[in-house]
Amino acid sequence: MEIERELFDQILGWYSLVGENTLVSFFSGKESWNITEEDRADTAETIKNLSMLEKMMCVVEADARAANLMMSDGKYKADTGKKVHAFYFVLERYGYKMSDEEREVVCGTSDLYERREDDAKK
Repeated sequence: MEIERELFDQILGWYSLVGENTLVSFFSGKESWNITEEDRADTAETIKNLSMLEKMMCVVEADARAANLMMSDGKYKADTGKKVHAFYFVLERYGYKMSDEEREVVCGTSDLYERREDDAKK
């Protein structure tokens, strides 16, 4: 129950728009505006058989996948990174291990990001 509560809080934190399209998009790999009736039919049984926990994980994963961790100036978005990291924390409870590169991107230490002036002093 603790994980469900944590995932629900994450859904609220992302301001998620949760609907059938969210899950159909997750399983079809298509953006919501490209979903067809055939896609709905193809994924209906899978979605129907998911537990509430699995559905919540799909919704949060969709939000985390769509998250932009970089601002327009190339600097790390710490508030978004914190949300993405919270989801990885849930996945780690199920045995997922982040690669070093993933961790650097999610935590804002990757060389891909422009450094802030206060970071350069460290």
